[in-house]
Amino acid sequence: MSVYTAETAQLAQVLWDYHRLAQPLRKAECMIVLGNDDLRTAEYAAELFLKGYAEFVVATGQAGRHSSHFLPCSEAEKFAEVMIEKGVDRDKILLENQALNTGENITFTKQLLEQRLKVPASFLVVTKPYMERRALATFEKVWPDQELTICSIPLTFQQYLNEEHTFERVVTAMVGYVHRMHDYPALGFQISQEIPEEVWTACQQLEALGFAGNGQRSARPFSVESP
Repeated sequence: MSVYTAETAQLAQVLWDYHRLAQPLRKAECMIVLGNDDLRTAEYAAELFLKGYAEFVVATGQAGRHSSHFLPCSEAEKFAEVMIEKGVDRDKILLENQALNTGENITFTKQLLEQRLKVPASFLVVTKPYMERRALATFEKVWPDQELTICSIPLTFQQYLNEEHTFERVVTAMVGYVHRMHDYPALGFQISQEIPEEVWTACQQLEALGFAGNGQRSARPFSVESP
């Protein structure tokens, strides 16, 4: 059974530190907010926008497995609603509400911007902390050679956890994302990312303790899934 202990917390911190890039914030022409089930992402995006970190926003994402409670709203629509409530001008937000995974988030946003506007000179992508590396690797595969910053709400691992985003759920997701870092470049979903031995070891130890990515125990590599 996967439980919180001093050992699992220490191993999980290794994965958190790997997935979260902690890049310095930079202003950009376009902010892309990757839809997910955590409204804190939208709240932080609104905070950044109101501080002048971007000129306009694209909120992207259909309702997923963990965000079905947003229905009939998509993740993009729910995030836009939150950002507007926080003071962002509705006219500054574009919606992309069809994407079902990170690759589609970037692909469909790229198509939207190419159709409606001149391509922005720079991007600030806002996502969940443990999605930062995956977002970077995916963006640079789908839309290379762009001026890009990836960011997330500035919380520590322990601060991020709550009743909805529990230790078990977050750690299980992080284990799965390590395997995606390994598998997805060969499948054409993202650029390659180095995985330090310390990260692989922590990932495998967490799997042995019951934290199997996607709710299943699996040997490296994971079975193929959509990005």
